[in-house]
Amino acid sequence: MLGQDYVRNTDTGGRGDRGEVPGFLGRRWRRARCLVKRVYDLVPARRSRPPLPANMRPLLLDSFTEQAYRVLFMRSIDLEQDDLTTKARLRETALALFADHGIAVTSLRSIAAAAGVSPGLVIHHFGSKDGLRRAVDAVVVKRITAALSEIPIGSSGASLIDQRAEVLARVLRPQPALLQYIAQALSESGTAAGELFALLYATASADHALANAGVIRTDSDPLWRALQQLVLIVGPLLLRPLVEQQLGGSLFEPGNFERWMRANADLLKHGLYTPPAPSTPARAASPPEPSHAGNPERGSRER
Repeated sequence: MLGQDYVRNTDTGGRGDRGEVPGFLGRRWRRARCLVKRVYDLVPARRSRPPLPANMRPLLLDSFTEQAYRVLFMRSIDLEQDDLTTKARLRETALALFADHGIAVTSLRSIAAAAGVSPGLVIHHFGSKDGLRRAVDAVVVKRITAALSEIPIGSSGASLIDQRAEVLARVLRPQPALLQYIAQALSESGTAAGELFALLYATASADHALANAGVIRTDSDPLWRALQQLVLIVGPLLLRPLVEQQLGGSLFEPGNFERWMRANADLLKHGLYTPPAPSTPARAASPPEPSHAGNPERGSRER
């Protein structure tokens, strides 16, 4: 029979007696054949068993439907997981290339080549280069906020600053590409710099929980409070070559990075200038001498 010939021959290369079957049809045929075999295997078992109660029959139908669904669509689930892995790999590749060369000069083709995929797959996952860049922005900010969220807000302000400095040093120092990406993106004028800075500013200004817990001054200017904390991180990244001339080494070296974080924490806790010395109480001023401007004769007699 025609069907038997196709069933027999598709297992060995996807060819039938009537001609060649395309590869994707051969795979579908094998899945269908596997499903038919499972149904055939179930028939004798059902004949040898007593009839099921009426309330149990829907369960058998549901389990059979679920089993058939798993057979036919298991490969689709695997493809979806592969897509997630590929998307993450493309994002990390773009982060590294953007950090090394800048966003403007890095093409989608070079990102795809570095990731070992086609440029069309990059478009499939992110839509455009701007979409890919926004995905990188999102993961950069997410990693920073995840590091900061490790510290509970319940501690005192000084303790909170010290703990956050320690966590940032531990989490960010092993990720120089992330820090270099921030510097590259913000140094390029245009939409990319504006959108990343807006995300970073929104993260720095989201300090309502700190204010409610009493660990941050609420009488300070909220806009500049966020900007000043942001500049403590972004400023050395943008001026990194000049800063490293003064350091005599890389800003990302363990000793230099921890020193940077400790200096930021010290500045936030204690400020830069010493508070004014308490003033001594002023002595009581002596009463002024009486004026004789209105009585010149009295003045002359006293002289």
